[in-house]
Amino acid sequence: MVRPGFLLHLFGLNAASGAGALAGMEDDVYAPPDSAFEGGDRGNYGAGFSVLKSFSEGASGFRRDPASAIIGTILFVVLMGAAYFVLFVMFGVFAESGDSTPVLIGFSFLIIFGSASLYILYRTMQSGMQMLGMNLIRNTSRIEDLFSGFLRIWRISGSALFIYFVQVLVPILVLTPLIFLLAFLAGSEMFGDDWDQLESDPTFVTLGLVLPGFLLVLALKAYLDGRLLLVFPLILERNLRVFEAITKSWRMTAPHHLWLTVLVMLNELVFWAGALCCGIGAVISVPLHYAVFGSASIQLLGDATAHTDVVRDSSGPTVPSPPPPFTENEPPSASPYS
Repeated sequence: MVRPGFLLHLFGLNAASGAGALAGMEDDVYAPPDSAFEGGDRGNYGAGFSVLKSFSEGASGFRRDPASAIIGTILFVVLMGAAYFVLFVMFGVFAESGDSTPVLIGFSFLIIFGSASLYILYRTMQSGMQMLGMNLIRNTSRIEDLFSGFLRIWRISGSALFIYFVQVLVPILVLTPLIFLLAFLAGSEMFGDDWDQLESDPTFVTLGLVLPGFLLVLALKAYLDGRLLLVFPLILERNLRVFEAITKSWRMTAPHHLWLTVLVMLNELVFWAGALCCGIGAVISVPLHYAVFGSASIQLLGDATAHTDVVRDSSGPTVPSPPPPFTENEPPSASPYS
């Protein structure tokens, strides 16, 4: 049984103040001062952001290590494809088992939990791809970066579910009144309250209702993706909990929210341009897509946000982390050279 305290700890909430008290977050001992997260030119954190620099560094990072980028992308696609295949096979087994009540109940649970598990797996792998993209910029990329999200899968899962509901609920809440308003204006002014003409004019319905709503949804999604860009890096590199990562990502991206929206939209065009080229172009466009986001994340975060047990130099091999500083309360260890 999952204890409430575990969930509060997972999401970074103070148990004494309840689940709704985001102000009760614990401080991260590795975090820079709060002023570093306000944006602007304060230290090395969030010192600046450039869309052109993101694309330039992303392309350079991909050229430096195309092998890790391409192999990581192929593994990502193969593993996700295998997960989809298993889920569809299970759907087929239930579909051929008849229409009895236990079968229908089991099929309903499969749809709900199977789809949720598939989405969480996708987001976990996606967080690994984002880390691979960041390490392409740092010139420390490895294929195993793809699986880094599994190290903190509970926090990645919690943040993924939060992001999903935000990306679904916000467009619905914004679009619903706008669609009703547009339909009302169209019927009252352009058609003289003759609502039957709306049904007889599919061109107007497409251009006047569907297309603007679709473009608005894309713009909202791009904006939210930009504001939540740093959630996974903050969880994986800073070891923050779910709501800590979400709130800090929101604060750190605030000074650049418009340019981040532009970056997301342009980067999505790059992604789909490669994906539509017979699927083969995705081998290049997908890692380039995450390398661009990796550059943007590093510009906003700074490399000093990485706190790992192993330090990798620019040539690739791992080297041990430096020893802790000497203190007077602790005798120095014996030197091998004494």
